[in-house]
Amino acid sequence: VLMDFSGFPLRWDQESHWALVVAVHLLKAVPLVGEALYALVVGGAQVSNVTLLRLYTWHIFALPFIAFFIMLYHFWRIRKDGGISGVEKTGTFISRDALMLTEAKFFLIISVLLILLSIGFDPYLGISAEEPMIIDSVNAPWIFLWIQFLLRYMSPVLAGVYIPAGVLAFWIILPYIDSRHQAIGQWAPAARRRYWRPFILSLAVILILSVAERWFV
Repeated sequence: VLMDFSGFPLRWDQESHWALVVAVHLLKAVPLVGEALYALVVGGAQVSNVTLLRLYTWHIFALPFIAFFIMLYHFWRIRKDGGISGVEKTGTFISRDALMLTEAKFFLIISVLLILLSIGFDPYLGISAEEPMIIDSVNAPWIFLWIQFLLRYMSPVLAGVYIPAGVLAFWIILPYIDSRHQAIGQWAPAARRRYWRPFILSLAVILILSVAERWFV
């Protein structure tokens, strides 16, 4: 989410500029720390080239650095908890070498596809944010479209702060609520339906709201 938030304004066209203006003003609605967050992100009284430089620094250096150490912890926990190569129900196991080879194949395939897409399609860039503003409407990045939909019908603090924070907190704590060791290595096992069904439902609601905001509102 943070990588998407910091990367979208780097286009610095009118659409991304005004989406950024809306987003940083939502930061002010965060209780207690809103003004401090706004100053940290914007770097002044209003969005400017200073803001762009800060977002570039976070997107290119700080966030990848943080993500690297989170990934290290993630892989360490996978090994500590017994790995992902075994399927308890069938008793069959994939060797570590076979697992690494499969992951490497998918990595290469996806990398080639992304390179071909970047060669075959020019990136979308609208009118520069430095030009006089002529944009008629502002669309949030795709990952935030559902929040933009909620902002049409709810207060900014509810739609832009409390609901997204609540959804994110729910996703974070869900694995800790579902702490049983039943059906390890199975996709959506029956023993865990009461845990994964709310997760799937929340994703479906977000998808529906995003599609509605993008195509029907």
